[in-house]
Amino acid sequence: ARALLESHGYEARWEDWIFDIELDGEPGPPRLPDGYAIREFVRERDDRATYGVIKTAFAEWPDPEVEGTFEDWAGETFERPSFQPEHIGTVAHGEAIVGVAAMVREEASLWVAQLAVDRAHRGRGLARALLVHSFATAWRAGLRNVGLATDSRTGARGLYEHVGMRVTRTFWEYEKAL
Repeated sequence: ARALLESHGYEARWEDWIFDIELDGEPGPPRLPDGYAIREFVRERDDRATYGVIKTAFAEWPDPEVEGTFEDWAGETFERPSFQPEHIGTVAHGEAIVGVAAMVREEASLWVAQLAVDRAHRGRGLARALLVHSFATAWRAGLRNVGLATDSRTGARGLYEHVGMRVTRTFWEYEKAL
């Protein structure tokens, strides 16, 4: 299929991956650098700051993935019927939220729908800590599978593989100039 698309003038833009991990035990506590803490998500206190971290981080990509308003995002996250406060993991530095993992329960698994860390706080293991936190959230809910989707624009594939996730599906995004 790829050869057919390319022979008709389509060019590969990026590669998409679906990752998952089967949990065989309860994960240990996430490790964070001094001055950072994973704290409980509180809707009125944290909702707009959480959205701000996600929107800003995802806007750094070519063809940003977060479109719409805060209200659109809220409807897809904490206004879902199955939402629980533990479905949003936040990393705080002082009072500021600097990292977010937004999760969705889907049947027998937990899906990390969005994972974002503020640019000024990257490279400190915060995303890894949020993933471990997500795994523990799944475990406590009786779920043994955690999945997520990402693509080659993020540069995060190594992170997901490092925490034990594996690629289960691959897709390619193509485009053709008209």
